[in-house]
Amino acid sequence: MKKILNSILIILGLGLTLFITTFTLNPHKEFFQNQDAYVFSQGNATLEIRNQIELKLHLFQKGYEARDTAAIDQFMNELFSRENIVIL
Repeated sequence: MKKILNSILIILGLGLTLFITTFTLNPHKEFFQNQDAYVFSQGNATLEIRNQIELKLHLFQKGYEARDTAAIDQFMNELFSRENIVIL
């Protein structure tokens, strides 16, 4: 009985500690309440650049959904430049 009570108290103590830590050490709270934060902004890219990026993302999604390994070379050549290599 004493062992069960100790286990329950430990679990309650850990839960209380987690609860207090979550609310007192929440570094992102102010950030997400700020609508000017970059997560919520449209960015500063031109409409032309945004459309080009959206087109590449749609092509990537289409190729990913197809999962055709025979077309991997064509897929890679359409989406990625051999001259301008960028690693994200």
